[in-house]
Amino acid sequence: MAEQIGINDLRLFPEYTRESYEAVCGAQAPPFDLTKPVKTWFDPAGAGAYSQLVNGAPPSFAPLVMTPAEAKTVNLPGAYRYPAYEVQPTLAVMVWGNLRPLASAATLSTEAEANLLGAELGVVPSIPSVETTGIKFEWRGETRRNWEIVVNGTRYNVQSLLQTKSVAGVGAPGKWVKDDVGSLVWESLPQVTQPADGRAVPVPVRTLAEDEEFASTPFGWVVRKKEVAPNPTPAGDTGEILRLVTAIAKTLGIQ
Repeated sequence: MAEQIGINDLRLFPEYTRESYEAVCGAQAPPFDLTKPVKTWFDPAGAGAYSQLVNGAPPSFAPLVMTPAEAKTVNLPGAYRYPAYEVQPTLAVMVWGNLRPLASAATLSTEAEANLLGAELGVVPSIPSVETTGIKFEWRGETRRNWEIVVNGTRYNVQSLLQTKSVAGVGAPGKWVKDDVGSLVWESLPQVTQPADGRAVPVPVRTLAEDEEFASTPFGWVVRKKEVAPNPTPAGDTGEILRLVTAIAKTLGIQ
């Protein structure tokens, strides 16, 4: 290594902004989580146990511990682009006598989607009977169904609610509320993009090698190689050298 390096050169991982993270990783960083401190680095290995630098004169080190999942993830301020909701087409048809018109994919959802929405609203989803809707289907390999939920006596198609919930993109913040007549309404909420305080997870650093030390400079603290003191000449060797110098001086007639 160089004889002297800056303190920041001890850092084990690079830091990112949302833009640089996406450029390097090929995907957006997760949405910013206001409940957690800013975290500008990640460890692909998820080690979770590191050292952090503590400011002082001289600086020192302290443990930095987190879960592997936390170590692998960033928490970067800035806006997240929520993807648009897409309804996949279907081959299912409705049966009306001899007619077989294509079913509307905008009314079909998976059981998992229905259960998640039902849990969110505190109700149990169900598939309406033919007697209720008057509609029969030929599913033709389609695994989605026309799931529905009932809230305050009103029936809602699950897929329709999912599209309503995703008006600002899949996963965009918001909440379900009821209007004046008790109908479900999705209320979009502003996206939180900036921290409310200065909390941040420090970047892990390596500790000093045995031959390194902190040194103060006019520009701050640096890390440098320790100075190695010269080996003193043993006393026995000093006497022998003195005798040789004396003998040489006599020979040359200068003593």
